[in-house]
Amino acid sequence: MGNLFGCLPEEDTLGEMVDPVVWEMERKAAEAAKREDFEESLACLEQAGVETGYILNARGVIYCSQGRFTESIADFTSAIHLSPHSGLYYYNRGQVKLKCSTRQDAANDFRKALEVDPTLTKGRPSYTKTRWLIKPTTWHYSLPVF
Repeated sequence: MGNLFGCLPEEDTLGEMVDPVVWEMERKAAEAAKREDFEESLACLEQAGVETGYILNARGVIYCSQGRFTESIADFTSAIHLSPHSGLYYYNRGQVKLKCSTRQDAANDFRKALEVDPTLTKGRPSYTKTRWLIKPTTWHYSLPVF
């Protein structure tokens, strides 16, 4: 089973083992979200009893799925404050900002996601697309002339 919220590693950002209860609640939340049972998913995340970057990211994904963009952005922002080295959190927040038509802010998040994690393959196309949406009239000037 793939993880809807991104990878939950065996160790947290401080190098300590992730609590098995947190791990299990995140897994159950992902299963419920796949069934589009967002209320159960949110309940599972609440039962984890902590607000790690992973839990905040998961909740942000659920809020976005429900159209609760302000809450989603707030959770991704909190996740970034806890784990500023995670490109995934910047990327996810950028996706929500793009849905809210705040294109410059989205582009900034996609750029930061790539700075923090250059291997984040989904970040580059999003950044390029967003930059094009911001200045579509100048896009052709950046292409080579043959």
